[in-house]
Parts: sequence; C-alpha cells; structure tokens
Amino acid sequence: MGLFTPKELEQIIQLIRKYKVPMVKVTSAQRLAVLGMDEHLLEEFKKDIQQFTHTPVKNGISFVQACPGKKWCKYGVKNTMGLKKKLEQLSFEEPLRAKVKAAVAGCRMCCTSPKVRDVGLIASKKGWSVIFGGNGGNNARIGDEVISGLTEDEAVEIVQKCLLNYQKNAKYNTRTARFMERFGVEYLRDAVLD
Repeated sequence: MGLFTPKELEQIIQLIRKYKVPMVKVTSAQRLAVLGMDEHLLEEFKKDIQQFTHTPVKNGISFVQACPGKKWCKYGVKNTMGLKKKLEQLSFEEPLRAKVKAAVAGCRMCCTSPKVRDVGLIASKKGWSVIFGGNGGNNARIGDEVISGLTEDEAVEIVQKCLLNYQKNAKYNTRTARFMERFGVEYLRDAVLD
C-alpha cells in the first residue's frame, strides 16, 4: 500500500544507492519505479529488493491499491490494510480473463480511485460498497455499484462472486469494464446477490 517503516525506507534507499539508481518515481499504483538503472545490474537488484516486493497469488488479482485507512488518515472511517490483504489472497482455479486491478478506499474521498478500477471497495460509516467494472486510461469507465453496507468479509465474498461470474462469462482478454458494458449491472446483481 505504499507504506514503509522508516527502517525499511532506509534499507531501500541503501539499495538504490548501492546500485546507483539515478531516479525513483512513486507511481499512482503506490509502487516505486527505478528509472535509468544499469540493465546489467537489474537481476542482482531484484534479488536484493525481493524482501520489499509483493508477488501476486496465482490466478488472482494483479494488484490491489489501498489508502492508509482509518489508522493513518484523519478522513478514514474504516481500516483498509486487512481488506487489502484479503483481496490479494483471492485465488481462482483458472486465470481471470484479463488483468484485474483493485482499489480500497477508507472513505468517500476515494483517494485510490476505486471507481475506475476493475474492483473498487469504498468505506462509509454504514459499511463497504463494492464497485465493479471500472477502467481508467483511454477508454475510461466509471464502475457500477453492485451493493453497499457490507462488512469486510461480506465485501470480499461479493468481490469473489463478481470475479467468478466475470471469469465464467467474459471473453478472453476482456477487461471488466467491457464485460459490464456487455452484460450490465442488473445482470451482475442478479447473478451474485442472494
């Protein structure tokens, strides 16, 4: 989630200096991009930085972005770290039809842009809202709210059902935004809500 302890940040800076990385960018996906590095040192650098990286689970969500949540932000109404980890651990029997990006927002300010992610979770005092089928970029789409007022576990269950339905019915290499344009939110609600 772009969170580091001061000690971890110092260790990362030491590695950046060791490999003479000329520039580092904090990306919108809360990643650190090393720019202009000597390509001959890249594999060695990857081994050294491994302890700070996250490897997605097989057949799961490509990456999950989350805000600091209630613990670290004065606007947060719910904690986000546990929910982020639960989403990262979702795994399916078969690969999803295309890359799936998710975002968790601990309040309605939506700093992580959950409405333009394949899966978005937004906190309010009444619970979590599940947004599905958003997309940024050149062919942008605001995702549809599937349901709101959920507990953390209920939200994860609905996300899993949405992704299973998407996996079953979407064409190969079709992102969730195009899937939702084809099927619509009423279809998805009927399919995933008891």
